[in-house]
Amino acid sequence: MKILLLLSNELKQYYLIRELSKNYKILGAVIEDKYTTFTRIKTVLKHSGANPLKIGKVLIQKAKIREYESRDNKIIAKYFSENSQPLNVDPPIKLLRVKNINEKKSLDFIKSLFPDLIVVFGTSLVKNKIASIPQKGIINVHTGLSPYYRGGQCAFWCLYNDEPEYIGVTIHWLNQGIDEGDIILQGRPVIELDDNLCTIECKLAKLAIELLKKAISKVEKGTANRVIQREKGRLYLSRQFTLEKRLELESRLAEGLIKKYLSRKDEVYDRVKIVDD
Repeated sequence: MKILLLLSNELKQYYLIRELSKNYKILGAVIEDKYTTFTRIKTVLKHSGANPLKIGKVLIQKAKIREYESRDNKIIAKYFSENSQPLNVDPPIKLLRVKNINEKKSLDFIKSLFPDLIVVFGTSLVKNKIASIPQKGIINVHTGLSPYYRGGQCAFWCLYNDEPEYIGVTIHWLNQGIDEGDIILQGRPVIELDDNLCTIECKLAKLAIELLKKAISKVEKGTANRVIQREKGRLYLSRQFTLEKRLELESRLAEGLIKKYLSRKDEVYDRVKIVDD
């Protein structure tokens, strides 16, 4: 089965290319780089209304976040790099870098490769023009448990809402809703006392890749689940994820949020139903 990947520009996505290449024929990957310096500046101006006082507040918050970002970069490198270097893509595959996954250049590239299956992980919403290309369809990697938590930064929101039992991964068929497609597989990582948001997100990415391998094998054999999502759950959009909330969560984690969850885990964990093997 010939597979094409639609990915965001992060180290864990390159790790996914490497891992899937060990087992499957990867035709190529479209890498969407949606977080450029320009887009970050634009976001700051948008959320501050170009108000100098509000811009100053955002810059102060960003300075506070840098300490955590430095820590997180080291954690991400530990999980997804070899000898402190990004993993090489082996065997080499065709790569196309774009600003938006739905632009014409991306569409033409995908059509030229005739993929049987497309895998999406971390990009903007994929539109119908792309969704209609692969014979076997498109599956999406969602680092949240649908339908309970949909959209972006789901691990963050589970922790912020003091519901770590909902932290998990969903591999689902893509439709035009946000993480609403029929579910193939789900799983949850082991959360430990010394975890923080970044370690949990790294665990989710590695778990996602293992579940993805199983899901692809099921698609290839024609045995992949199509479990309908009958609830809407909660949807979180990027504009809801603010620096202020991020700093607030770091404080809660430092005060023992994970420890408190682990003390009550046996009472709440099995209440969350997932689609597994």
